[in-house]
Amino acid sequence: MQAALAIPGATGSPAAGELLPLRLVVSGTGRCGTTTLARTLTELGLPCGHQNCFTVMGILYPPGLEADCSWLAAPYLEAIRCPVLHLVRHPLEVLNSMEGIRFLDGGITENNCLYERFARRFVPELDALPDSRARHMRFILSWNQKIAARAVRRVRLEECDHRLVGMLLAELGLNSPQAARAEYPEALSKENSWPRSAFTLGDLPRGALRDEFVAHGEAYGYCF
Repeated sequence: MQAALAIPGATGSPAAGELLPLRLVVSGTGRCGTTTLARTLTELGLPCGHQNCFTVMGILYPPGLEADCSWLAAPYLEAIRCPVLHLVRHPLEVLNSMEGIRFLDGGITENNCLYERFARRFVPELDALPDSRARHMRFILSWNQKIAARAVRRVRLEECDHRLVGMLLAELGLNSPQAARAEYPEALSKENSWPRSAFTLGDLPRGALRDEFVAHGEAYGYCF
């Protein structure tokens, strides 16, 4: 099975013609466990990259990969022909992680300006928002909406273990001997050394954006 898409142009609209031979694409907002899931998919027999195909500089195809986990895939999902999995995490957890690394506020890594520019390019309404917390909330809402419109299945990071991921692969026709043997729950390794904030719902300003943020999380089964 192949995913048809092209290197993004200046406008961000994928052109037809180039084929990316992937069997699965996983996308989320970022800070939602894509690194963890990429490692797990590889362990279960589906060689998966993490932002190796969908990158901030363009769309690449390193040989040997059959899947890619990348938040950067979201703008191009309409052009993809393989199954798309939507990975979500509690919105407050994502927000705190984004605030901790200042994702849309100058960032703490040397590459962050490229990621921030990418996010603002595809969610232009971020430029009109007054502070980073509002920008991060709006980004989480808009990015998840892009992915939900195309995904064949949604999975919550908090529920993921090797057995569930193996079952998902079987459901999508991507089973392997390793995945078939994932009969018992095995917690995923979720190592993350990046700084994070500790906002609660009470720290978010009251108003339409907070209401939308909460409704969004509740629609995915999360409590606040």
